[in-house]
Amino acid sequence: MILTGDLGILFTFQKLITIPNYDLSEKWRPYIRKLIIVLRCLPFACSAIIVFYQCFSYIRSRRDGFSEISDIAFIVSEFDYTFMKVIMGLIAIYAITHNKSHIKFLNSLENYERNYAVFMIKPRKLMKLWNNTKFSITVLHLIFLNTLNLFMGENYYREDSIIWNFFYTLSITIIDIEGIYVAALAQLIGDFIAKAKRSSNCKEIIMTRSIIMFSRDSIKLLSAFNDAFGIILFFALTVEFVCWSISCFFLIWLLNVKEHVDHKDSFIVGCTTWTIRSFFMITHIALGCDHFTTTIFDFQVNLNTHLTGEYEDMISKFEVHQFQLKKLHQTLLGLNVSLFKFINVNNSILFTIFSSVVAHIVILMQFKQMEEQNNQ
Repeated sequence: MILTGDLGILFTFQKLITIPNYDLSEKWRPYIRKLIIVLRCLPFACSAIIVFYQCFSYIRSRRDGFSEISDIAFIVSEFDYTFMKVIMGLIAIYAITHNKSHIKFLNSLENYERNYAVFMIKPRKLMKLWNNTKFSITVLHLIFLNTLNLFMGENYYREDSIIWNFFYTLSITIIDIEGIYVAALAQLIGDFIAKAKRSSNCKEIIMTRSIIMFSRDSIKLLSAFNDAFGIILFFALTVEFVCWSISCFFLIWLLNVKEHVDHKDSFIVGCTTWTIRSFFMITHIALGCDHFTTTIFDFQVNLNTHLTGEYEDMISKFEVHQFQLKKLHQTLLGLNVSLFKFINVNNSILFTIFSSVVAHIVILMQFKQMEEQNNQ
């Protein structure tokens, strides 16, 4: 498929995590297919097992953390490290439970491309390069953080810091890549629909029932997209929210702390990169999903303007009425990528998450001030 081809490494990576049984030739013998699936699953499965072991062993072990400096910072740090380990398990559960819905969506996308090839965008090398670059930046951030931790030698902070921090950052990197993949896929589908809208404006195509079918199938594709990726988007946005809140808290605290903190400058650099990364991830997901849904809505509005005059005789009034009712229904409910049909993922979620981050930072800093007053 052209759209998945433009995803580059992002799509290839999915075959190692969520869809190891995708794109296997029917000509291969069953045992070869199973062997390939096992080999694809092996790296992620081993990582998940190690993470689970570390998580339970860490809970039982003695921790130092920031307890000598600040109990609040210590509690926040403990929650951060444990929560990010749990995320790896949630991704593993998602990969198992939503494997069929993910593959079903990809099959629907393939049929969508085939049925409406007239709107298809040619493979874009720059888009593929951009998606590969996002993947590379995410991996480089993983390497940078672990190098920073190695340089700091955090034995006073984490007893098993080097290995612990590697799998901690690996868990977040995997959920980051999943979020980037979903957002990039939504962006590409939105570009596809946007080209269809431009083509209809330029009258390069004749308004027929197939155009109405295109709008209907686009809405169906959006529904399949929500079914396949709603949970992973929930995980991704939750992780970014937690990372953003905790990073900002530590950044503000470290900039104002009077007590001596070893490797303070390195901590500040690390927290700053986490903050920037979380903001980029949330923005990327919000803009990609918003582009997908906005182009569908714009195409529907554009289609309504064409369903008059000379085209009125070609399409029965009953079909027009059906379409308009569906459009009204979608408008009232919100034509959006959604998390369990409860939270819409669009541009407005940026402000929502930002407001929540500020509220949580204020609460944490108030606890920190109360702690300082009690210690005096």
